[in-house]
Amino acid sequence: MIALDTNVLVRFLADDDPVQSAIAARIVDRAIAASEPLFIPTVVLVETIWVLARAYKVSRPELVQIVDSIVRARHFDFADETLVSRASRAYRAGTADFSDYLILEETKGSEADVLLTFDKALWKEPGARKAE
Repeated sequence: MIALDTNVLVRFLADDDPVQSAIAARIVDRAIAASEPLFIPTVVLVETIWVLARAYKVSRPELVQIVDSIVRARHFDFADETLVSRASRAYRAGTADFSDYLILEETKGSEADVLLTFDKALWKEPGARKAE
C-alpha cells in the first residue's frame, strides 16, 4: 500500500497545478485500476483540511463534503476510518475546527476521561471541558 502526503492529496483535490495535479490524479487512477487503496495518515487529513480552509478558502460545508467523500471512497484507507467519520459528523454539527473534533473523538476512544481545552468551541461538547 502507498501512503499520500498532504501536498499530493491537496493537489488531487484542488486540481490547481497542471503538472502536480496531473501526477496526483494519475496516482489515484492507478490505485483505482489496481484495486489497491491509498493510505491517508490522520495528520495528512488534518493538514489537508487546514490547507483547504486557510489557503483555498473552502467553506465549512464543502470541507465536510470533502471529508465524507474521501472516507467513502474505496480507494482511500485510514488508520481508523470510524474515528474520522465520527469527527466529520461532529465537525458538521459543531463550530470547532476539524482537527479539534478528531482530537476529541480520539480522546473518547482512549482511557482518558475528559479532554481539557482552552478552545471555547469544544467546551460544550460531550467529553471536553474547560481547562482550569
